[in-house]
Amino acid sequence: MAATEKLTRAEVACDNLRTERDLLKAVEARLMQEKETMQKGNQSQALLLTNLQTIQVGTLTLQRGNQSQALLLTSLQTIQVGTLTLQRGNQSQALLLTNLQTIQVGTLTLQRGNQSQTLLLTSLQTIQVGTLTL
Repeated sequence: MAATEKLTRAEVACDNLRTERDLLKAVEARLMQEKETMQKGNQSQALLLTNLQTIQVGTLTLQRGNQSQALLLTSLQTIQVGTLTLQRGNQSQALLLTNLQTIQVGTLTLQRGNQSQTLLLTSLQTIQVGTLTL
């Protein structure tokens, strides 16, 4: 009888250990899933930070582009004045040539500014998608 009791107790203890093992496996799986979720969150935050930095750089570029636009407008006004002067006489040919070269440089700067605006727009869209994902 004592051996039967010991056997029954051992079987119950074995069942309890199996149940505990299964619970621990379930906890381990949940913790692994939480770890993956945290890693994805960290990656999203890193991406958002990168996009924010890109936007800051794009904003600076746009500010420079606005300064270039003002310079280009000034050059155009100077060309208009130079054109009137040329109509009166050919005294300002050198000044006009210089202003045309300035406009060419300004146009190149504006083209770069437009590329920066496109990059900024793309970054904003990426941030919106990243925010929706979070």
